[in-house]
Order: sequence, then structure tokens, then C-alpha cells
Amino acid sequence: MSDPVDDSLPATVDFVLSFVGVAMLVSPAVWSVSTLIGSVSSSAVGLVTGVVAFGAAYPLVAGDWSRDALGETVFVFVGSVLSFGLVGAVVIAVSGWQVAGNDPRPQVALFGVAYLLTVVIVGLRYR
Repeated sequence: MSDPVDDSLPATVDFVLSFVGVAMLVSPAVWSVSTLIGSVSSSAVGLVTGVVAFGAAYPLVAGDWSRDALGETVFVFVGSVLSFGLVGAVVIAVSGWQVAGNDPRPQVALFGVAYLLTVVIVGLRYR
């Protein structure tokens, strides 16, 4: 007879990692939409992100969705955000443009471009 702790521990770890991965992908999108419609509420962004991540984590643990694809998607998205953010910062610094610190549009644009590049790269990989 198998030990329930031995059986549930890997599934719990998979669920938590899947939850965190999906939350990393969903949170910028939810924040961007919230910003664009003009109602930035951190509690609402957190609630929607949590609900979507919780709902999406189960198919990842059950095996219906690929955890490998999720990991690659998170890796490419984070890399895209960092790369485009660095390039954007250098362009702004070199060009002398002035960007208001409270203007969320550059962040929304950054996330949009990062999502687009992520879809292209991961989409080509799993085509």
C-alpha cells in the first residue's frame, strides 16, 4: 500500500509551481487591461490573477496541458520583458526623451511586445 504523503507531495509541488508560472504570465496582462480601462486596483488584479492561475493549474497537474510548454513560455516571457525593457531604457536614455514616471503606457507597451514575441517564439517551437 502506498503512503498518501508520498503520492500527494509531487502533485502539490506541481500545482504550486504551475500556479506561480501561470500567475507570472497572467498578472501583467490583467494589470495592463485594468490600466487601459482606467481602474487600477491591486486587489482586483490580484484576485483575477489568483482565480485564473488556480483554475489553470489543475489541467497542468492533471496532464492535459504541458508543464514543459508552460516553463518555456514563462522563460521566454520573462526574458522578453527584461530584454525589451533594457533596450527601451537605453533608447530613452540615449535619445533624451522624457517619460513621466506615473505614465503606465510604456509598461503596457512593453508587456504587449513581450507577449507578442513570446507567442511567436513558443508558437514556432510547438507548431
